[in-house]
Amino acid sequence: MSLKETLKLLESSDKLMRIGGELAPSIEIPWLSIQLSRETDKALLYDRVKGGALSLATNLFYGKLPLVLNAPSVERIIERAARVLHLLSTPAAQPTDKLGLLASLAWIADYYPTVKEAPGGAVRILQGYDVNLLEMPFLKHSREEEYPVLVNPIIVASSRATGDREIASQRVQVVDEKTMVLHVPRGSPLQFLIEKSSRSRSSLDVGILAGTVPALYPASLLTWLTPVDKILLAGVLSESKISVVKTEEGLVIPYPTEVAIIGELEPGDERPEGRMLYENGEVYGGSPMPVVHVKKILLSPSPVFYSSIIHPERSDVAQVYSLVASLLVLLMKSLAPEIQELRFLGHDAFRTVIAKVATHRRERLLSIGGEILFLSAAVNPYVDTVILVGPDVDVEDPTILAKVLLENVDPDRDIIHVDQADAELLPRSSRRGKVIVLANAPGARGASRVESKLEKTPESERLFLELTRKLRGSSS
Repeated sequence: MSLKETLKLLESSDKLMRIGGELAPSIEIPWLSIQLSRETDKALLYDRVKGGALSLATNLFYGKLPLVLNAPSVERIIERAARVLHLLSTPAAQPTDKLGLLASLAWIADYYPTVKEAPGGAVRILQGYDVNLLEMPFLKHSREEEYPVLVNPIIVASSRATGDREIASQRVQVVDEKTMVLHVPRGSPLQFLIEKSSRSRSSLDVGILAGTVPALYPASLLTWLTPVDKILLAGVLSESKISVVKTEEGLVIPYPTEVAIIGELEPGDERPEGRMLYENGEVYGGSPMPVVHVKKILLSPSPVFYSSIIHPERSDVAQVYSLVASLLVLLMKSLAPEIQELRFLGHDAFRTVIAKVATHRRERLLSIGGEILFLSAAVNPYVDTVILVGPDVDVEDPTILAKVLLENVDPDRDIIHVDQADAELLPRSSRRGKVIVLANAPGARGASRVESKLEKTPESERLFLELTRKLRGSSS
């Protein structure tokens, strides 16, 4: 389903709230969206955005994953993904496996993306003086943020020299009418593509999509898949074939896409990133990031601009991470069948992964922790902490998690520091490096020493986060 089709479905299902009052994308819309998300899980459509002509949709996935992905339940979405992820992750078939492989290929062909021509008049093109990013509803959640931000766009990039392509989802900031800063984590496929283009002394064409096929958002986070496989997975997740169009720059983008901002990225052309708010409430920035010089904007008829808000739980980003965690469990079951559940912790800006595992063997736990750390960092390069808990622990309850850490973790024995000086990390006040915490070994007697270092707070989530910070070890 396209974004507009999804919004129509949500409205007919009484899962869409239209807001007609004129509101600013800076502070007002993010603030109201967060307040409304406390009362309802409806998607929000702002029809009148101050300073521009585009309407703005947000909270598309929050509380509505099955409906948005055309499924009766989240479990059904995961069942769909299991078939295609297994095929995409399976090594080349042996002769005895070829019949099964051919059957899989026949099934998967129904979802293989098709290239089509956009109907005449279906896309409006803004170029030259008509390009003004400041008239679009990019969000600012805090007065501490330096520039407006698009929180979760789909990024499509293509190297002019090699033709290599990538699809990802990373934040972008709007610096002025025609200039954007693209957040590119070190070690990400986007960075590798930029470096490869740099060696060829070639620019990249970049498309920043603010509203496209909803199923592509979770698929885009599986960075080890090829761009075609990500589009294919998106089709399977929603049981609908996705069409794509090729722009004159050679970019392949889903059709229809509401807003496609097309620009040029010259490797080495960087500027300090403006400060941005993250889900843990902290503001980070200042690292050199690539600059995108915008050349044109492609708009669908009556376009709807889309962006997630920034919130650790009640946001589209958080909901997508929840689904992706389940997809990671599918992939890891063949390596570690003891893994039962994964959770990216939004209150830590998705840098901590909590894993429910059905084993107490220390050597096995260390192996599983390393595998989770590696694969989860492929989804979010900033992941630096993996906490392993027992099979009966509710990983959604911070009070229980805090109790488990207090009772089961011996700081001298159960905290394993994986020092990586070149690891990509958001700033922390705690020790640099990556950490595996073994919190499912009954009988560990480290609770009293850890508890004495904590400042108790009434909020259980803050208590749990403070505990994990203490377990990491303070550098001050």
